[in-house]
Amino acid sequence: MKKLLKASLIILFISTVSSFVLSPIHSKENIADVESKMRLFSDIFVLVTENYVEEVDLDALMKGAYHGMLAELDAYSTFLEPEASELLKSDAEGEFGGLGIRITSEDKLITVVTPLPDTPAFRMGILPGDKIVKIEDESAVGLSLNEAVQKLRGPKGTEVTIGISREGEDDLIEFTITRDIIVPQKVFSDMLEGKIGYLRMVEFSDDAPSALEKELTNLKEEGAEGIILDLRNNPGGLLNSAVSTANFFLPKGSLIVYTEGRRLDQNRKYYGRKETWDPEIPLVILVNRGSASSSEIVAEALKDHKKGIILGETTF
Repeated sequence: MKKLLKASLIILFISTVSSFVLSPIHSKENIADVESKMRLFSDIFVLVTENYVEEVDLDALMKGAYHGMLAELDAYSTFLEPEASELLKSDAEGEFGGLGIRITSEDKLITVVTPLPDTPAFRMGILPGDKIVKIEDESAVGLSLNEAVQKLRGPKGTEVTIGISREGEDDLIEFTITRDIIVPQKVFSDMLEGKIGYLRMVEFSDDAPSALEKELTNLKEEGAEGIILDLRNNPGGLLNSAVSTANFFLPKGSLIVYTEGRRLDQNRKYYGRKETWDPEIPLVILVNRGSASSSEIVAEALKDHKKGIILGETTF
Protein backbone atom coordinates (compact mmCIF):
# COMPACT_ATOMS: atom_id res chain seq x y z
CA MET A 1 0.00 0.00 0.00
CA LYS A 2 2.88 2.35 0.80
CA LYS A 3 4.42 1.72 -2.63
CA LEU A 4 1.09 2.55 -4.23
CA LEU A 5 0.92 5.78 -2.24
CA LYS A 6 4.38 6.78 -3.42
CA ALA A 7 3.48 5.94 -7.00
CA SER A 8 0.35 8.05 -6.86
CA LEU A 9 2.35 10.98 -5.53
CA ILE A 10 4.80 10.67 -8.41
CA ILE A 11 1.93 10.67 -10.91
CA LEU A 12 0.56 13.81 -9.28
CA PHE A 13 3.99 15.39 -9.51
CA ILE A 14 4.47 14.54 -13.18
CA SER A 15 1.02 15.93 -13.99
CA THR A 16 1.83 19.16 -12.19
CA VAL A 17 5.17 19.66 -13.92
CA SER A 18 3.70 18.97 -17.34
CA SER A 19 1.39 21.96 -16.92
CA PHE A 20 4.42 24.14 -16.29
CA VAL A 21 6.17 22.80 -19.38
CA LEU A 22 3.24 24.01 -21.48
CA SER A 23 3.36 27.49 -19.98
CA PRO A 24 5.53 30.03 -21.86
CA ILE A 25 6.27 32.01 -18.70
CA HIS A 26 8.37 29.21 -17.18
CA SER A 27 11.96 28.56 -18.25
CA LYS A 28 13.76 25.24 -17.93
CA GLU A 29 15.47 26.59 -14.80
CA ASN A 30 12.11 27.47 -13.25
CA ILE A 31 10.71 24.03 -14.03
CA ALA A 32 13.75 22.39 -12.46
CA ASP A 33 13.23 24.51 -9.35
CA VAL A 34 9.54 23.54 -9.21
CA GLU A 35 10.50 19.89 -9.64
CA SER A 36 12.92 20.11 -6.72
CA LYS A 37 10.34 21.74 -4.43
CA MET A 38 7.62 19.27 -5.40
CA ARG A 39 9.95 16.37 -4.61
CA LEU A 40 10.58 17.90 -1.19
CA PHE A 41 6.83 18.25 -0.66
CA SER A 42 6.37 14.62 -1.70
CA ASP A 43 9.08 13.47 0.71
CA ILE A 44 7.55 15.43 3.61
CA PHE A 45 4.09 14.06 2.81
CA VAL A 46 5.32 10.46 2.84
CA LEU A 47 7.37 11.00 6.01
CA VAL A 48 4.33 12.38 7.84
CA THR A 49 1.98 9.64 6.68
CA GLU A 50 4.47 6.89 7.61
CA ASN A 51 5.97 8.26 10.83
CA TYR A 52 3.51 10.57 12.61
CA VAL A 53 2.54 9.21 16.03
CA GLU A 54 -1.08 8.72 14.95
CA GLU A 55 -2.60 7.65 11.65
CA VAL A 56 -3.13 10.70 9.48
CA ASP A 57 -6.24 11.61 7.49
CA LEU A 58 -4.75 12.04 4.01
CA ASP A 59 -7.56 14.30 2.78
CA ALA A 60 -7.22 16.58 5.81
CA LEU A 61 -3.46 16.70 5.36
CA MET A 62 -3.75 17.74 1.72
CA LYS A 63 -6.46 20.32 2.45
CA GLY A 64 -4.18 21.80 5.09
CA ALA A 65 -1.44 22.10 2.49
CA TYR A 66 -3.79 23.82 0.04
CA HIS A 67 -4.99 26.29 2.68
CA GLY A 68 -1.46 27.02 3.87
CA MET A 69 -0.10 27.57 0.37
CA LEU A 70 -2.77 30.14 -0.54
CA ALA A 71 -2.63 31.82 2.88
CA GLU A 72 0.96 32.80 2.03
CA LEU A 73 -0.31 35.01 -0.82
CA ASP A 74 -2.83 37.53 0.58
CA ALA A 75 -6.15 37.79 2.41
CA TYR A 76 -8.14 37.37 -0.81
CA SER A 77 -6.57 34.14 -2.08
CA THR A 78 -8.08 31.07 -0.48
CA PHE A 79 -8.87 27.43 -1.10
CA LEU A 80 -12.62 26.84 -1.12
CA GLU A 81 -13.89 23.47 -0.03
CA PRO A 82 -17.30 22.43 -1.44
CA GLU A 83 -19.23 23.69 1.61
CA ALA A 84 -17.50 27.06 1.55
CA SER A 85 -18.02 27.33 -2.19
CA GLU A 86 -21.76 26.82 -1.73
CA LEU A 87 -21.80 29.50 0.97
CA LEU A 88 -20.11 31.95 -1.38
CA LYS A 89 -22.52 31.10 -4.17
CA SER A 90 -25.59 31.55 -1.95
CA ASP A 91 -24.18 34.87 -0.76
CA ALA A 92 -23.84 36.20 -4.29
CA GLU A 93 -26.95 34.72 -5.86
CA GLY A 94 -29.53 33.84 -3.26
CA GLU A 95 -30.64 33.84 0.37
CA PHE A 96 -29.00 32.31 3.44
CA GLY A 97 -29.42 31.91 7.18
CA GLY A 98 -27.20 34.27 9.12
CA LEU A 99 -26.72 37.61 10.86
CA GLY A 100 -26.69 40.03 7.93
CA ILE A 101 -23.12 41.32 7.98
CA ARG A 102 -20.39 41.65 5.38
CA ILE A 103 -16.98 40.82 6.82
CA THR A 104 -13.35 40.93 5.77
CA SER A 105 -10.03 39.96 7.34
CA GLU A 106 -7.64 42.65 8.57
CA ASP A 107 -4.44 41.71 10.41
CA LYS A 108 -5.89 38.28 11.29
CA LEU A 109 -9.02 39.92 12.73
CA ILE A 110 -12.51 39.37 11.32
CA THR A 111 -13.77 42.89 10.66
CA VAL A 112 -17.32 44.03 9.89
CA VAL A 113 -17.42 45.94 6.63
CA THR A 114 -21.12 46.68 6.92
CA PRO A 115 -24.31 45.36 8.52
CA LEU A 116 -27.03 44.92 5.90
CA PRO A 117 -30.14 47.06 6.45
CA ASP A 118 -33.04 45.47 8.32
CA THR A 119 -31.15 42.36 9.39
CA PRO A 120 -30.50 40.90 12.89
CA ALA A 121 -26.99 42.40 13.07
CA PHE A 122 -28.24 45.82 11.95
CA ARG A 123 -31.04 45.81 14.54
CA MET A 124 -28.66 44.76 17.32
CA GLY A 125 -26.35 47.69 16.62
CA ILE A 126 -23.36 46.03 14.95
CA LEU A 127 -21.26 48.78 13.31
CA PRO A 128 -18.81 48.99 10.39
CA GLY A 129 -15.29 48.52 11.70
CA ASP A 130 -16.29 46.26 14.61
CA LYS A 131 -13.76 43.46 15.17
CA ILE A 132 -15.20 40.01 15.90
CA VAL A 133 -12.72 38.52 18.36
CA LYS A 134 -14.89 35.76 19.86
CA ILE A 135 -17.57 33.43 18.51
CA GLU A 136 -19.35 31.28 21.10
CA ASP A 137 -16.61 31.67 23.75
CA GLU A 138 -13.92 30.65 21.26
CA SER A 139 -11.30 33.02 19.91
CA ALA A 140 -11.95 34.23 16.38
CA VAL A 141 -8.46 35.70 16.02
CA GLY A 142 -6.69 34.08 13.10
CA LEU A 143 -9.80 32.55 11.57
CA SER A 144 -10.03 32.64 7.79
CA LEU A 145 -13.03 34.36 6.24
CA ASN A 146 -14.51 31.01 5.27
CA GLU A 147 -14.11 29.62 8.79
CA ALA A 148 -15.75 32.71 10.29
CA VAL A 149 -18.65 32.60 7.83
CA GLN A 150 -19.31 28.94 8.60
CA LYS A 151 -19.40 29.67 12.34
CA LEU A 152 -21.64 32.73 11.99
CA ARG A 153 -24.20 31.30 9.61
CA GLY A 154 -26.83 28.76 10.61
CA PRO A 155 -30.52 27.88 10.51
CA LYS A 156 -33.13 30.56 11.09
CA GLY A 157 -34.08 30.92 14.76
CA THR A 158 -30.78 29.68 16.19
CA GLU A 159 -28.59 31.97 18.26
CA VAL A 160 -24.90 32.84 18.15
CA THR A 161 -22.95 34.92 20.67
CA ILE A 162 -20.11 37.08 19.40
CA GLY A 163 -17.56 39.25 21.19
CA ILE A 164 -16.87 42.61 19.56
CA SER A 165 -13.87 44.90 19.96
CA ARG A 166 -14.97 48.42 19.02
CA GLU A 167 -12.88 51.52 18.53
CA GLY A 168 -13.30 53.85 21.50
CA GLU A 169 -14.52 51.08 23.81
CA ASP A 170 -12.15 49.57 26.40
CA ASP A 171 -14.19 46.45 27.14
CA LEU A 172 -15.32 43.64 24.91
CA ILE A 173 -18.97 43.98 23.85
CA GLU A 174 -21.01 40.79 23.64
CA PHE A 175 -24.04 40.32 21.40
CA THR A 176 -26.33 37.30 21.30
CA ILE A 177 -28.01 37.43 17.90
CA THR A 178 -30.81 35.28 16.54
CA ARG A 179 -30.14 34.18 12.99
CA ASP A 180 -32.68 34.85 10.27
CA ILE A 181 -33.04 34.25 6.55
CA ILE A 182 -31.05 37.01 4.88
CA VAL A 183 -32.39 38.20 1.54
CA PRO A 184 -30.44 41.39 0.96
CA GLN A 185 -32.24 44.17 -0.84
CA LYS A 186 -29.68 45.14 -3.44
CA VAL A 187 -30.77 48.69 -4.28
CA PHE A 188 -32.76 51.40 -2.46
CA SER A 189 -34.03 54.59 -4.06
CA ASP A 190 -35.80 57.76 -3.00
CA MET A 191 -36.61 61.18 -4.45
CA LEU A 192 -35.09 63.96 -2.37
CA GLU A 193 -35.83 67.68 -2.35
CA GLY A 194 -34.81 69.58 -5.45
CA LYS A 195 -35.60 66.62 -7.70
CA ILE A 196 -32.45 64.77 -6.60
CA GLY A 197 -32.70 61.02 -7.04
CA TYR A 198 -31.01 58.96 -4.32
CA LEU A 199 -29.75 55.45 -5.09
CA ARG A 200 -28.07 53.22 -2.54
CA MET A 201 -26.39 50.00 -3.63
CA VAL A 202 -25.81 47.55 -0.78
CA GLU A 203 -23.71 45.05 -2.74
CA PHE A 204 -22.76 43.96 -6.24
CA SER A 205 -24.53 40.65 -6.54
CA ASP A 206 -25.66 38.87 -9.67
CA ASP A 207 -29.04 40.60 -9.83
CA ALA A 208 -28.01 44.04 -8.49
CA PRO A 209 -27.70 45.67 -11.97
CA SER A 210 -31.27 44.72 -12.93
CA ALA A 211 -32.51 46.15 -9.61
CA LEU A 212 -30.52 49.32 -10.27
CA GLU A 213 -31.99 49.68 -13.75
CA LYS A 214 -35.51 49.40 -12.34
CA GLU A 215 -34.85 52.10 -9.74
CA LEU A 216 -33.17 54.37 -12.30
CA THR A 217 -36.22 54.07 -14.55
CA ASN A 218 -38.50 54.99 -11.66
CA LEU A 219 -36.41 58.05 -10.81
CA LYS A 220 -36.42 59.18 -14.44
CA GLU A 221 -40.20 58.92 -14.55
CA GLU A 222 -40.40 61.00 -11.35
CA GLY A 223 -38.34 63.75 -13.01
CA ALA A 224 -34.97 63.39 -11.28
CA GLU A 225 -32.56 66.14 -12.34
CA GLY A 226 -29.54 64.77 -10.49
CA ILE A 227 -28.42 61.49 -8.95
CA ILE A 228 -26.66 60.55 -5.74
CA LEU A 229 -25.16 57.05 -6.01
CA ASP A 230 -24.45 55.88 -2.47
CA LEU A 231 -21.75 53.19 -2.29
CA ARG A 232 -20.88 53.71 1.37
CA ASN A 233 -20.26 50.45 3.26
CA ASN A 234 -20.73 48.53 0.04
CA PRO A 235 -18.07 45.77 0.24
CA GLY A 236 -18.26 44.91 -3.47
CA GLY A 237 -19.05 41.58 -5.04
CA LEU A 238 -19.02 40.27 -8.59
CA LEU A 239 -16.87 41.93 -11.25
CA ASN A 240 -19.52 41.58 -13.97
CA SER A 241 -21.99 43.31 -11.66
CA ALA A 242 -19.61 46.27 -11.27
CA VAL A 243 -19.12 46.49 -15.03
CA SER A 244 -22.87 46.39 -15.68
CA THR A 245 -23.46 49.10 -13.07
CA ALA A 246 -20.84 51.47 -14.49
CA ASN A 247 -22.27 50.76 -17.93
CA PHE A 248 -25.49 52.58 -17.01
CA PHE A 249 -23.63 55.88 -16.70
CA LEU A 250 -20.80 55.69 -19.25
CA PRO A 251 -20.81 56.24 -23.02
CA LYS A 252 -20.41 53.27 -25.30
CA GLY A 253 -16.75 52.32 -25.70
CA SER A 254 -15.58 53.75 -22.35
CA LEU A 255 -12.97 51.60 -20.60
CA ILE A 256 -14.42 50.59 -17.23
CA VAL A 257 -11.77 48.27 -15.80
CA TYR A 258 -9.05 45.95 -16.98
CA THR A 259 -7.24 42.96 -15.53
CA GLU A 260 -3.59 42.07 -16.04
CA GLY A 261 -2.02 38.70 -15.35
CA ARG A 262 1.25 36.95 -15.98
CA ARG A 263 -0.12 35.37 -19.15
CA LEU A 264 -1.61 37.17 -22.13
CA ASP A 265 -4.87 35.21 -21.87
CA GLN A 266 -5.38 36.73 -18.40
CA ASN A 267 -5.40 40.28 -19.75
CA ARG A 268 -8.93 41.55 -20.27
CA LYS A 269 -10.58 44.91 -20.83
CA TYR A 270 -14.21 45.74 -20.05
CA TYR A 271 -15.89 48.54 -21.98
CA GLY A 272 -19.19 50.38 -21.76
CA ARG A 273 -21.77 48.99 -24.16
CA LYS A 274 -24.65 51.40 -23.79
CA GLU A 275 -25.72 54.53 -21.95
CA THR A 276 -29.07 54.55 -20.17
CA TRP A 277 -28.73 57.72 -18.07
CA ASP A 278 -28.83 61.27 -19.38
CA PRO A 279 -25.15 62.37 -19.58
CA GLU A 280 -26.13 65.99 -18.85
CA ILE A 281 -27.62 65.13 -15.44
CA PRO A 282 -25.04 65.54 -12.63
CA LEU A 283 -23.95 62.50 -10.66
CA VAL A 284 -22.37 62.34 -7.19
CA ILE A 285 -20.87 59.11 -5.81
CA LEU A 286 -20.67 58.69 -2.02
CA VAL A 287 -17.94 56.43 -0.60
CA ASN A 288 -16.31 55.68 2.74
CA ARG A 289 -13.80 53.25 4.23
CA GLY A 290 -16.35 50.45 3.89
CA SER A 291 -16.52 50.92 0.10
CA ALA A 292 -14.41 48.17 -1.41
CA SER A 293 -13.74 46.09 -4.48
CA SER A 294 -16.54 46.61 -7.03
CA SER A 295 -17.54 49.87 -5.31
CA GLU A 296 -14.06 51.25 -5.94
CA ILE A 297 -14.11 50.04 -9.55
CA VAL A 298 -17.42 51.80 -10.28
CA ALA A 299 -16.53 55.02 -8.45
CA GLU A 300 -13.12 55.31 -10.13
CA ALA A 301 -14.47 54.52 -13.60
CA LEU A 302 -17.08 57.27 -13.31
CA LYS A 303 -14.48 59.69 -11.98
CA ASP A 304 -11.95 58.83 -14.72
CA HIS A 305 -14.48 59.55 -17.45
CA LYS A 306 -15.63 62.75 -15.70
CA LYS A 307 -19.16 61.40 -15.29
CA GLY A 308 -19.40 62.03 -11.56
CA ILE A 309 -17.86 63.58 -8.47
CA ILE A 310 -16.69 61.39 -5.60
CA LEU A 311 -17.45 62.58 -2.05
CA GLY A 312 -16.66 60.97 1.29
CA GLU A 313 -13.72 59.16 2.88
CA THR A 314 -10.78 57.22 1.54
CA THR A 315 -12.11 53.82 0.47
CA PHE A 316 -11.12 50.41 1.75
